[in-house]
Amino acid sequence: MSSDKRGYLEYSWSKDGKLAVRLCSGPCYDVNWQVIQVLDPASNRTWRSSEAGFAKPSWSPEGKLAIVIWPGSDSDYNEHWIELYDPATGRTLKTKKKGYMFAKWSPDGKKLAAMVRCDKGFYVEVLDDKLDVLWNSSIGQITVFKWSNDSKIAVRIERDGKEWLEIYTGSTTWRSEEATEVAFNWSEGGNLAYVTDQELNVVKFGGITSQTIIESVLIAMLGVCLLLVALIRYRLRKGSATDSISGEMPHEQT
Repeated sequence: MSSDKRGYLEYSWSKDGKLAVRLCSGPCYDVNWQVIQVLDPASNRTWRSSEAGFAKPSWSPEGKLAIVIWPGSDSDYNEHWIELYDPATGRTLKTKKKGYMFAKWSPDGKKLAAMVRCDKGFYVEVLDDKLDVLWNSSIGQITVFKWSNDSKIAVRIERDGKEWLEIYTGSTTWRSEEATEVAFNWSEGGNLAYVTDQELNVVKFGGITSQTIIESVLIAMLGVCLLLVALIRYRLRKGSATDSISGEMPHEQT
C-alpha cells in the first residue's frame, strides 16, 4: 500500500506498526495546506485527517493518533482544534475550537498535554484519551511543559517577571515558590529537581514533604556539630575524672 501521490513532508511510525504520513494537500503541493494520512499495513486500511494549514501528528504508546489542526496559515488561532483517531475502533474525536498550538502524549498514553494560546498568553491543558479536559495550568507569557516517566506533568510559567512551576500528578496540583528564574528536570523515578534563583530543590511525590537540598545539608551539618560537641564534652569530663583519681592516689615511698 502507498500514500496519496501528493507533496510528501514527513512520516512517523506508531509502536504497533502504523504509519502517519504528513502530505501537502493543496494545489501544486501547497505547503500551506496539509493532511495526515494513516496507513495500516496489517489491515490494509487508511484514514485521513481534516485538511489544515498545519497538522502535526503525535502517536500514543497504545497507537492512538492526536493531531493539532490549524485550519489555515493566517487563520485566527482560536479556530484550532485537536483530532484524535483510534485505529482500534475507527473512531475520530474532535475537541472544541480554541488556540491549540501542539500536543504531546504522556508516557502511559492516558493523557494528552496541549499548549494553548489565549488573549492573555499561553497555558497547558491536560486531556484524557477521550479528549475530556482534566486540568489547566495558570496563564503565562512563556510556558514550557515536560512529562515525567510516570506521567506527571511539570509546567514552568513566566509572568510579570516571575517564574514558578505547577505540577499535575493526575489527582493533585503542586506549585513551587515564585522566583526570578526557574529551571527543572524529572528523575527516572518521577521526582522533581528544580532551581530557583541558584537554590537547588528536590520534591518527592507520594505524600512525602518536599525539602530543599540546602536545608538537608544544613540539618546534617548541625547533627555532626552536635555530635562533635558531645564527644568533646565527654572527653573533657573523662579527663577531669582521671586527674581527680590520679591526685587522690598515694605515692609509693622509696
